[in-house]
Amino acid sequence: MTWKTAATIILFNTEIRQVLMMKRGGSAPFMPNSYVFPGGVVEAQRDAEFPKQKTNFDCFMEQSIKMESFPSDYPLRVAAVRELFEESGLLLVAYENCRERQILNCSEDAGLEDWRKKVCQDPKLFPQLFFGNTKMDIKSCVPWSNWLTPLKKVPTKRYDSIFFVVETKNSPNVKHCEKEMTEAVWTEPSKIIGRSSGKGTISLPPPQYYELLRLRLSVGTPLTTLANPTRITPQTIISEENHSFTVNIFPGDHCYIQENAEFVEPRVMPIKDLTIDSEETRPVHRMTYTSTPTLQYTAHELHLRNIEKIEGTHIFSTSTKTS
Repeated sequence: MTWKTAATIILFNTEIRQVLMMKRGGSAPFMPNSYVFPGGVVEAQRDAEFPKQKTNFDCFMEQSIKMESFPSDYPLRVAAVRELFEESGLLLVAYENCRERQILNCSEDAGLEDWRKKVCQDPKLFPQLFFGNTKMDIKSCVPWSNWLTPLKKVPTKRYDSIFFVVETKNSPNVKHCEKEMTEAVWTEPSKIIGRSSGKGTISLPPPQYYELLRLRLSVGTPLTTLANPTRITPQTIISEENHSFTVNIFPGDHCYIQENAEFVEPRVMPIKDLTIDSEETRPVHRMTYTSTPTLQYTAHELHLRNIEKIEGTHIFSTSTKTS
């Protein structure tokens, strides 16, 4: 395997439709200065060995997204909850013998903040946070999507990331980890999409942009029904005339190479071959963005045409007007 496994939580306040976004620092080795969902690398052995009796895990839980080398998504859920705690100071807990679930908050609990510092220094201490009736809440983690970092011209780390969505009825205060993040904000999906579209004033990685679009369109639909089990491996095409202009080709697009899709090298094409004609009849499923010295992913546009011709699972309904 040429990539690492990662787990991410999309924390979504379904009452006022806000999502938690965090901004990486400028010195971050991966996606610097970008707004992301909290998450990180799965520590396969440690997370798999987390005591199940300290969680509300149910072996019959829906596991609609399968990940390589993981017979169960249990360690992925553990990693997602742990990373959320380390990066945002929010801890998902459930209480035995009752149905109550809660999000504990480091900004309002000095003792919990002390524990976060300990866990960041020594992750082996994480299980000690859960004792008695207090369990780690991993049932609330709803499988949502699976993204693999595309190949790039300059070799970089690749991550096979599972995204879980967790519904909440409020937007708890966040105390972000200052070593990794510079900001945390609760925001409507449409607002952060707007800031990264058009001329673009922020950096928003393609998976975040795409998933925020899905959340924006999810009004009135149970999130548990929107899981996409197909791993999305974008393929990169760079403009011949402007190397800062990039196209991510998604499964189903007529330019997508299906054979060994995970290992397709970046291509360079003239802009005329990347332009979507208004009379295009072939399926189009792609995103464009621009890179600047300070904003790695900005000025996004999603292009979606003739998606009824896209085989297999696609993300948006055929009535979607995105173009």
